[in-house]
Amino acid sequence: MFRHLLIGLVDDWMARSGAQWFDHSDSLLFMMASCPDDFYFVMNQRPEVLHSWLKELPKASFWGEAKVTAQLQALREALVELVRAQNMPLYLRPTHDEILARLGALCVTAVDQASPCPSQPKD
Repeated sequence: MFRHLLIGLVDDWMARSGAQWFDHSDSLLFMMASCPDDFYFVMNQRPEVLHSWLKELPKASFWGEAKVTAQLQALREALVELVRAQNMPLYLRPTHDEILARLGALCVTAVDQASPCPSQPKD
């Protein structure tokens, strides 16, 4: 139903500049949560977008001022549970599992603080 909007969003992700990547990343998270069938289908078709987004996800959507890190952590945990509960067709499972692994492993980071995860450097 929202596949055409999602295709535009992934095109925008690849052409982003400046602060747009924050909004685009959050929009991708929203689409993943609200339209999972379309989201996984499109991401499966566009692995370059998937990998670029997953690489930037910690900095794009899961860092902020220290006063909001608890809320970001709660959001991350809720998204992990939501993704875990999503039942995708077999051909979409690798995409689903890659997203679940990334969401499950990333850490919320406060601005101007080192990442609490040794494998997630502050950049």
